[in-house]
Amino acid sequence: MRHRSAGTPTERTANRRNRILLGSGTLFLLLCAAHLLGHAVDAEALHRATKPLLIPALMAVVVARRGPGLLLVALAGGWAGDVLLMPDHPGAFLGGMAAFGLGHLGYLTLCRRAVRRGSSPTPARIAGAACGYTVVGVLVVVLLWPGLPAELRIPVAGYAVLLTATACAAALALGPRGAAGGGLFLLSDALIAAGIADGPVIPAQGFIIMSTYLAAQWLLADAVLLSPAGARGVRPGHGPGRRDGRGRRGGSSPGDGTPGPGAGPGHGPPSNRYGARRRRPPT
Repeated sequence: MRHRSAGTPTERTANRRNRILLGSGTLFLLLCAAHLLGHAVDAEALHRATKPLLIPALMAVVVARRGPGLLLVALAGGWAGDVLLMPDHPGAFLGGMAAFGLGHLGYLTLCRRAVRRGSSPTPARIAGAACGYTVVGVLVVVLLWPGLPAELRIPVAGYAVLLTATACAAALALGPRGAAGGGLFLLSDALIAAGIADGPVIPAQGFIIMSTYLAAQWLLADAVLLSPAGARGVRPGHGPGRRDGRGRRGGSSPGDGTPGPGAGPGHGPPSNRYGARRRRPPT
């Protein structure tokens, strides 16, 4: 009798997907570790070399988990911001901030999709999150406003609105992981803005900025994959928790449920995640 390969075609396909996911997740963690090590020992060449590879590695994890294309677009905005802000030139900060803003628009759209497909926060949660995050966002802008260069005040305020909206929407639509990711993103960018505005510098500031940033991107991506927004082929109004016209629950499961690696830290130079060593952008 001829020996047959173990498992059905479906099982072999699942095993192959799991191996790809394990490999991409391991690559992401190794790159994060190498990048953070570069920050820890002040090896600029190491953290600058690994910076452009971090978000693409996370995108590979999303592809392995069959995530939605819009999530890849949101992450691509972050990657473009990372790359645009590596050179030390006058337009770097504004260009990078614009790219990150596009990424936030992607996350906001995903949060809206999650709500339409069945993630329904209560009115009390909506009011509480909206008030809480608005207070935090306004407080950060007000405190940093006097120290910001005049040409950056309006763009930074506009970006703060997008960032605060993302943190609030993620907390409401994407569950605890989304809330943690949005909060860490807000913290990371607040530390960067404090450096631009000549605010206080904390020990290991670059390390903290980068670790919170990449942890935020991972948590947001993972929250999307596990939410109704991460399910493929679900029409609005037919996601988990919604009922169709015949009273039956519709929709598919939120994401494939494949576990991924834990959040990893790191990218960018010691002073901020944008690559500029000076605290003020060049003029």
